[in-house]
Amino acid sequence: MNNETSINGIVALERMKLETAAGHSFKLSVFSYSKSKQKASDKLRTFENCKVRKQLPSDKWSIDVENFFLFESNGQPKTCYKYLMRYVGFAPDYKLLKIKFL
Repeated sequence: MNNETSINGIVALERMKLETAAGHSFKLSVFSYSKSKQKASDKLRTFENCKVRKQLPSDKWSIDVENFFLFESNGQPKTCYKYLMRYVGFAPDYKLLKIKFL
């Protein structure tokens, strides 16, 4: 039985890539960010059936793309700031692990 409650941010990013490559999905909880308000939300949003995705031609940012995590949830493209990712869950139980970047 695995009793882990957290995961290093770099390890989480790599594991999400590996899960996607293996045909599996993951669960991801993030704080949303409003560009117009230039502020992160104080409520977490949880996305199910997530997979890592490549950058789309319509994805354009004024800052370095390395700041973002590109994924899809239920087939819909999503983007979030890496440092606003808070929890991730992997198969088989999708138990959420706290992501620690620092």
